[in-house]
Amino acid sequence: MSNLELINWVREVIGVGGSVVEYDVKSVANTPYSRVWKINVNNVSMYLKKTPEQLFLEPGVLKILHETCNISNIPRVIAENKKLNCFLMTDCGDIDLYEHFKENFELDIVKKSLKIYKNMQR
Repeated sequence: MSNLELINWVREVIGVGGSVVEYDVKSVANTPYSRVWKINVNNVSMYLKKTPEQLFLEPGVLKILHETCNISNIPRVIAENKKLNCFLMTDCGDIDLYEHFKENFELDIVKKSLKIYKNMQR
């Protein structure tokens, strides 16, 4: 699967065909377990995330957090493509989480989050 397939899927979802809509795509994270691109369309930012098939859980988790936990300061899933193991999500503020947690790591919050995640898995 090529990056072109991913970008073409995003273009389809957001309605960018051969029209005059202005968009820009920039790679923002590339790890062994995921790849993330920032996409700006008419000055609106969104993110495309691609994971291996075995790790394609995040869109479902984000949806559950929005629907059942009433958490609003996390990305909202715009669309997902299970065939390509990718999803498009909203921007929720341009903060680099790696940099943020280097300076503001709160162990108590991480412990609570892991406990909640463990209970959700059960």
